[in-house]
Amino acid sequence: MQNSGETKHYKRDQTPPFYDWTPRHLRITLSAYAETHSALEVLTWCAQYVRKYLRSLPADLRWRFWDLRHNVETRRRVPVSKMGLADTATVTHALYYDPTDHKVLDRILDDFPQRFERFTFIDLGSGKGKALFIAAAHGFKRVIGVEFSPILTQVARCNISSYRPRLNAGQIELMQQDAGEFQFPQEPLVIYCYNPFDESVMRPVLANLGRSYKSYPRLLYMIYVLPDLHQLVDECGFLKVCRQTSGYAVYSTDEAGREAGAIAR
Repeated sequence: MQNSGETKHYKRDQTPPFYDWTPRHLRITLSAYAETHSALEVLTWCAQYVRKYLRSLPADLRWRFWDLRHNVETRRRVPVSKMGLADTATVTHALYYDPTDHKVLDRILDDFPQRFERFTFIDLGSGKGKALFIAAAHGFKRVIGVEFSPILTQVARCNISSYRPRLNAGQIELMQQDAGEFQFPQEPLVIYCYNPFDESVMRPVLANLGRSYKSYPRLLYMIYVLPDLHQLVDECGFLKVCRQTSGYAVYSTDEAGREAGAIAR
């Protein structure tokens, strides 16, 4: 739920991006806007719509092509109201599904100074599975997706079945559960977060990770894209920033710094 150079994320149950609007959606929205605004304001709104559409079009076309090439569907955004979340408390903490930009994640992983054969990749809020496919292509020992939405989990399972090139059996593991209750495996990890949830979920995630690290110190990396809650990670005490841009931050434990050095800047 997710997902640096990536497009803006859409929190909670906000209106979807302009280029996902259907003609009917656009017509209804424009008609309602025209009832309470002047002709000049309507024209200004239309001009803003066209500008936003054109600005977001390159990323949308890139995502469409990636889906077609790999025979999957990860591009379309999903509002919280259509994620199949029955628990009202959970709905208030969930964020709009937005796909990971493969170009950005590929670049982040390419910057790591070591190979991934001994690492497990974990995507918290894995959505339709796009980041999992990218991680699998980079040769991780294990790839795990943690997603609370039953609908997104089912889409991800379908994508795994249809993905090209074919995946090995069990190469990607999906877990439908609350990320705040996920127990991290005691092995070297690369944890990926594309701004998937709010503070009420991020706090227990960091607490669980901290307990796991304390019981079994090891190499840990966290890739946090669109890091709205970076202050929580900064304050957790066991993860340190080793790379930071305007769109994402990469954190590591002290073991990672001593063994592999900081990620190339």
